[in-house]
Amino acid sequence: MPTLEELTAWSLEEIEAEIRGRLPEGWRLNPVWIETGYWEYSLVRPEGQDWKTEWNDQGVDRRILAYNAFAWLWLKDTPTTGRWSRRQELTTAVVSQHVADRIPDPEDLNPVEIDNLVQKTRK
Repeated sequence: MPTLEELTAWSLEEIEAEIRGRLPEGWRLNPVWIETGYWEYSLVRPEGQDWKTEWNDQGVDRRILAYNAFAWLWLKDTPTTGRWSRRQELTTAVVSQHVADRIPDPEDLNPVEIDNLVQKTRK
């Protein structure tokens, strides 16, 4: 895996070449400019006579979308054993429970203090 410094120095062409080099056989990187003013990136694989989208993202910055595609591919191939392995799929519920188990709830704020703060921000 390249270092963060190396990754951030890549040109768009280098990022896309790295993505194409990591794609499973038959898969394609499909960047498309949408006429309403944004990019749509997808990673697709053949399924019969059609293409099945495995990953998709949209945005105005093509380079960030390419980094997102690269990250998705890299995470897809993360180790299954050892320190860096994922033990379960990361979902909102899993992450929320992880945080809730480790970070205590803050003490309740005084409603008068909250009202004063809201009044100050409205001025």
